[in-house]
Amino acid sequence: MTTAPQPGRPHPVGPLPEHGSRVLVRLMAAASLLRVGETEAGLRSLRSVVAAWPEHPLPRYRLAVVLAGSGRGPEALDALAGAVTAGLAAPDELEAEPAFDRLHGDPRFHAAVSGARRNQAGGGSGGGAGP
Repeated sequence: MTTAPQPGRPHPVGPLPEHGSRVLVRLMAAASLLRVGETEAGLRSLRSVVAAWPEHPLPRYRLAVVLAGSGRGPEALDALAGAVTAGLAAPDELEAEPAFDRLHGDPRFHAAVSGARRNQAGGGSGGGAGP
């Protein structure tokens, strides 16, 4: 679910909270549902993870990716804004994520990238770091 950090570069997710293993297990369960084509069940699962750990950006980011990939741009942008507010600090990953390709022309997407860039520079007020 998460990518390994590159040498010399901090991982954009940052440290998971004390309950991090529970977050990851629930994210993996949602990913399993999505992998077998159970999109709505996977989205419900992701939303439940966001509700359980609203302070962590990773579940919100994963939700945004799935929503964007499902053609639900406005909902994806809402989830992405929440991820940035929670501390998402991975602007390059946002710009490179294929699911967000259709959102690149939207001002809210640019605002999310700018917010993630501020978080990355340490100027954000959120509680996490990124995908």
